[in-house]
Amino acid sequence: MGAYWSAVMGKRNPSEAEEDDISPLTDDMHYLQRRKSLTKELRRYYSEAVAIPNAKRKRAKEVVEDIKRSLQWFVGLMPINESESKYIFGNIISQGSSYEGLKVIEPNEFDLLLPLELEDGLWTYTAETAEEHNDDAIVAQTQYFYIEKDENAKTLYENAIFNCVYLDPITIKQRMQSIVQRAINKMNFPYLQGDITLCHGLGPALTLGVCYDDDKQKMKIDIVPSIRIDDNLFVAKKHPDADYKSPENMHNYLWRESYSEKEKKIIKKMDKEDECRRTCLKILKTIREKKEKKASLLEEALDSYHLKTCMLHLNDDKTIGPWDKDKLKYRFKDLLRKLLEFLEKKTMPNYHCSGVNLLSTIKNSQRIGIINWLTSILDSDDEHIINEMLS
Repeated sequence: MGAYWSAVMGKRNPSEAEEDDISPLTDDMHYLQRRKSLTKELRRYYSEAVAIPNAKRKRAKEVVEDIKRSLQWFVGLMPINESESKYIFGNIISQGSSYEGLKVIEPNEFDLLLPLELEDGLWTYTAETAEEHNDDAIVAQTQYFYIEKDENAKTLYENAIFNCVYLDPITIKQRMQSIVQRAINKMNFPYLQGDITLCHGLGPALTLGVCYDDDKQKMKIDIVPSIRIDDNLFVAKKHPDADYKSPENMHNYLWRESYSEKEKKIIKKMDKEDECRRTCLKILKTIREKKEKKASLLEEALDSYHLKTCMLHLNDDKTIGPWDKDKLKYRFKDLLRKLLEFLEKKTMPNYHCSGVNLLSTIKNSQRIGIINWLTSILDSDDEHIINEMLS
């Protein structure tokens, strides 16, 4: 038994570097190893295809933290004598799968929120309305909001205001892009041993292309403008109906409410008793990303957030059995069944905003294709599951 597992006597902190250590085989599992068991094959697949080596993950995070510290220091020097110098930034927030212990295969994607500090008492947020949708659906709940200033007040961000009221996420992105580019040009990154490139795109997020360790490793870092009003966190994410080529399209000026902080707290509490929730989710995420065989259906129709939302809902289900690591194959099947249930109902409620259906844009042909595939898997024996998903 490894030193880490001996030290914690069967318990682990899934947020630490050893998050991909899913413990040694028990005597029962050694017995199963003599057969081609689903439990054994899931664990083999996790070890060979899913888990990121500790040293590799630590090195990637070291590079990201170096960039984050340098960028934080640079924006903290504001104001300087340029038009965007009046912008005031808060502490950069790390978020995403790499900070939730859910990243798989390679440590090559990171997300940082760059918060814009708004003046107290001048700003409110207003939800989009049903009339603003292209269809006739009634928006009972939404993740998208306008950030509005007092029409009679002056603000530090006047150059990013549309129609005298609305804070424009694209203009904010453009101003931040200039600031980040200057930071890259002027700052030294001692742990990098490589290059940083600011990639240009139409969306409201900035993307850094990073080559490190003498160009042997690569990653991308999304830097997302964000705003906090009261206890609500909003990020600059494109609305599905936005059209940045049409300035009069009001969807262009919507900000999306983010639940990343809430989700991170929930996920951090998972699996501290030597359990397998994260293991199940990360295996399914890897199957989706590798797009092997009919698993390509998942990649075409669903993203990793669909799968994470599925696990968040399953985590609340008290009717299923225990999440002990020895029950890995049963809980993995439960995760597949939960996904199948949502697809059959044509509805997957956002975990934090139940009126938002995350399956609303999926094509019916794609939905039916995944339903048929999952049904055939769950109706078959374990060997078929191994051959179909883990080979």
